[in-house]
Amino acid sequence: MTHDSRDPEYGGPLWVPLDAPDEDGVTTEQAARALADGRRFDEAQATAFFRNRLKAGSIKPYGRSTTDGRRPYLFRKEQVLVAAVLRRLTELGLTGIPVEVATSRLQHWRADSRNPGRAEVGPGLPPPAETPAARLWAEFETGLPFYVALHLRWVGRLGATNCRAYLSLGDGEYFGQRPEDDTSPDPEQPVADLMVPISPLALVLVSRLAKAD
Repeated sequence: MTHDSRDPEYGGPLWVPLDAPDEDGVTTEQAARALADGRRFDEAQATAFFRNRLKAGSIKPYGRSTTDGRRPYLFRKEQVLVAAVLRRLTELGLTGIPVEVATSRLQHWRADSRNPGRAEVGPGLPPPAETPAARLWAEFETGLPFYVALHLRWVGRLGATNCRAYLSLGDGEYFGQRPEDDTSPDPEQPVADLMVPISPLALVLVSRLAKAD
């Protein structure tokens, strides 16, 4: 057997391999230590938060350890970064759709068959990394200056309000459609904006997870 049956610990859409292809990943325990921030967000709280995000399917394990008898899930390090960003959103009081939109922006490349010009992956467009978060993490691990922010914008059209997300990179690159890129005859009207700097979170995690290796 190569895959778990549906596991109540993980709520994502993908099956988790019983055997990880390598042991380079981070366990829930290591992730919690990296996420913890003193008494304001201690290790027990970080563990509970990480497990809740796992159960919600927001963060994705890539397999289970074969060397640890407890068979813990293993995560790529960028999944800890995703958890840190989601934790920051919850600190700001955000739940529901904004958190889902942010998760999707960090975890998925956009394929747009109806408008290939806006697609990030597809025929002739191989993904630059497994996920946008993985692409960012690779840059942070180089140790070179690299600025990234997550932008959430609430927009209105025809009486409805929706939430959009995109990532801005310091070199002028973007992941996701910026509001100013909307060239439709009836563009969405901005209602509110929120910017969450990711770089400060990532730099702390790179250091803490390096010590955990």
